Amino acid sequence: MSERSLFYFCIVPVAALALFLTGCSRPEPEPAKTVLVVAARPPEDPAGVAIGVVRSTALHAVAAQNGGRVEKLLVDVGAHVRAGQVLAVFENRAETLKLASATADATRLFAVADERRHNFKRMDSLMRAAAISQSAFDAAQADARSTEKAAASARDLAALAQRDLDLTQVRSPIDGVVASRPVRLSDTAPPGTVMFEVDGQGPREVVASAPAAAVAMQHPGAQLRVRLAGGEGRGVVTEIGERLSANSSRDIRVQIVSGDFAPGSVVEIVLAPDRAKLAGALVPATAVVAPAGAQKAVFVVTSGDRLKRVSVSLRAIGSAGALVDGAVKPGDRVVAAGTSFLTAGMAVKPVATAR
Repeated sequence: MSERSLFYFCIVPVAALALFLTGCSRPEPEPAKTVLVVAARPPEDPAGVAIGVVRSTALHAVAAQNGGRVEKLLVDVGAHVRAGQVLAVFENRAETLKLASATADATRLFAVADERRHNFKRMDSLMRAAAISQSAFDAAQADARSTEKAAASARDLAALAQRDLDLTQVRSPIDGVVASRPVRLSDTAPPGTVMFEVDGQGPREVVASAPAAAVAMQHPGAQLRVRLAGGEGRGVVTEIGERLSANSSRDIRVQIVSGDFAPGSVVEIVLAPDRAKLAGALVPATAVVAPAGAQKAVFVVTSGDRLKRVSVSLRAIGSAGALVDGAVKPGDRVVAAGTSFLTAGMAVKPVATAR
C-alpha cells in the first residue's frame, strides 16, 4: 500500500468519528421564557372612552361653622343618618361654662326684675293714694325698667351662649348616607372645614373630559355604557361642555340610570360607536412592538406556547388600550409587556394577567 493510500485510510475514519461525536453533542434547548399574556378584546375605539368619578347630585357638604378640636365622631362612612342628627362634637367645655354662667345671670336678673316690678306696682298704688312723693314713684319706675332691660340683655347673652354651644355639634342637614368623612378624632378643624359629605340618595352622575372628536358624536339624551371592573350600567348624556381645553378635550356630563356605582367610584364612559362597526382588536398599548422604521407588530402565543410575530397597524390609542388592525382576533393570547427581547418562534411559559 502506498503512503498516500495509507494517509486516506487513516484520516477518513477519524473525520467520520468527529462528525459522529458532533452529532451526539447537540446544545441543550433554552428554557421557556415566562411572559405575561392578555386576551385581545373585541374592538372598541379607545379614544372614545372617558374616565370620570361618580358623584351624587344630592351630595351635601357638612362644614364646621365655628371649628375647634374634634372630640367625638359619632358616625362613619356608609352610616344612614337623619336630618338634624349629630355627626360630630367639638371640644365644648368653654362654651358649656359660658352658657351656665349666662343662664345663672339671666335667672338672677329675672328674679330681681320680678321683685322690682312688684315694688313698682305697690308704689303705683301708693301714688294714687297720694301716700308717696312723685320722686319716690319715679325712682321705683326707673328701677323696674332698668332691671327689666338687664334681665332681657342677660336672656339674650344666654341665648348666644346656647347658640355657641349648639355650634360645637355638627348635624346632618338631610336624610342620607355618609359618603365621606375627611376629618379624624382630635383634629383641629378651622371654621369652614368640610367634616362630612352626606349623599341624599339622589341621582348619580359622572362629569368627565374626553377627546373633542368623540364628544362631538354625542348629544343630550344619548344613552351610553358606563362600566366599572365587575359591573356595567347605562347613562344618559345631560350636558356637553362648549369650551375646548388646551389638550383638545371637552367635558361631558352623564347621569347614571342603571348600574350599582357608589359615589367616588372611578368609571369608564364608553363614547365609541357599537363594536360591530369596528374592525381589529383591542390590546394593551404596551403589547405593540414599534421598532423605528419597521412594521408595528404584536406577539401572539400559539397553541404550542410559542411566539408568533403578527404585523399590525395602529388605529388609535387611549386609556382603554390600543386599537390595532391585522391578523389579531379577539381572544388571541397577546404578550402584554416586555416584548423588547422576544423573537418569533421562541418557546414561552404564558401567565395570564388582567388587561
